[in-house]
Amino acid sequence: MTNESSAGLAPGRGKPGKEMRKAQGKGFKLLGHCDFGGPHMGDVMQILLKGHYLLCGHIGLSRAGVSVLDVSDSRNPRVVNQIPAPPNTHNTKLQISGDIMIVNNEKHGLGVPTKAGVDIYDISHLPDLRLISFFNVGGTGCHRMWFIDGRYAFLPGDDEGYCDQFLRIVDLSDPSRPEEAGRWWVPGMRDTEEREWRHMHTHKKNRRGQYVETEGIPPGVQPKRVALHTPYAFGDRLYNAWWDSGFIILDISDISNPRFISNLELPPEESASTHSVLVLPERKLCVVVDEFVAYDCEDMRKQIRVVGIADERNPKVLSMLPVPEGDFEERGGRFGPHNLHENRPGSLIDQDHVYQCYFNGGLRVYDIKDPLNPRETAHYVPATPNRPPVHIAMGVHEYEVVQTQVDDIYVAVDGRVFLSERLGGGVWILEKEF
Repeated sequence: MTNESSAGLAPGRGKPGKEMRKAQGKGFKLLGHCDFGGPHMGDVMQILLKGHYLLCGHIGLSRAGVSVLDVSDSRNPRVVNQIPAPPNTHNTKLQISGDIMIVNNEKHGLGVPTKAGVDIYDISHLPDLRLISFFNVGGTGCHRMWFIDGRYAFLPGDDEGYCDQFLRIVDLSDPSRPEEAGRWWVPGMRDTEEREWRHMHTHKKNRRGQYVETEGIPPGVQPKRVALHTPYAFGDRLYNAWWDSGFIILDISDISNPRFISNLELPPEESASTHSVLVLPERKLCVVVDEFVAYDCEDMRKQIRVVGIADERNPKVLSMLPVPEGDFEERGGRFGPHNLHENRPGSLIDQDHVYQCYFNGGLRVYDIKDPLNPRETAHYVPATPNRPPVHIAMGVHEYEVVQTQVDDIYVAVDGRVFLSERLGGGVWILEKEF
């Protein structure tokens, strides 16, 4: 258990009197909520809609792996199927293309993950989930993936001889026999290659953007985590969030041999933990998101950047989305950007708005019709869940979190908005009113 601090409660709890909050919002109406059976059971990360079923990956607190919600009645969403996660493993991320769903298997907690790779499911008869095959990547497993065309899955995967997760492309044209089709990594990631940086498996930094745990790193050597977090394919281009290596564009016209085009890497005091990418191809824009990673709000302020890619060999930051106003930094947990709505096929395709999760800041919606002058136009922050504090251990750091930690979003073509909460709050269903 963590110690009480003079500044307030235990790390992660926020200041006294700032924890419990009623729902607040503008531009949305709450339709329904599913708590998955009680406190800590709805530890939902990625969510995707297929028909009137919402597929949900879980962070691992509840030990659920994948859940299926029937959301045909938005005011009464119901869990209609659930499969458990393997030991020492969690199934946080999923992707759907047609009747195929892929689910990540990644290390969770102590010990060796039971599975490290991707499960391939037949979801043609939802709510049933039929496992077809498994693709192994080894190491700690696989994180946030991209799969929309029924054939190629883009994975941040491990492999022996590499320092962290890198791009692995898997051919799923025959889902019963997945095969690697290509791979790409930042030079220096292979153990046989020279590195100009000291690789960090942690991501704990202070407010100045400096790594906290740097013992043994020689002067002049930059500590950084070089790892693929999110790939986003459009046409013959792959747009990637590469953690401390920033935003990278690859040419995938030859899927077996991805080729480097450009890298937008900002100084470490300005950018770190580059996490998500939203491509707006008609406007030659990308939205590039850095993740806020500290549960005690001690991380450097992370930004959401609008990046011009008209000249793809020289991407340029055009603007940054405004930080939500309020006392969020005093509320506890994380306050900063995370996942966003990705304009996936079958979902709402919106070239003018960014639907952004902001942890204890809930959902924020930004109007970027003028990419040089973005503005916030709507928001929704769910009420603080009625639950005991959630104990979070990240390396040697421990936290207790009460506040809502909104994690992922999916916007349907009918105007419904689905929000997930990573620490057990479940899923909220909203209706757009703008």
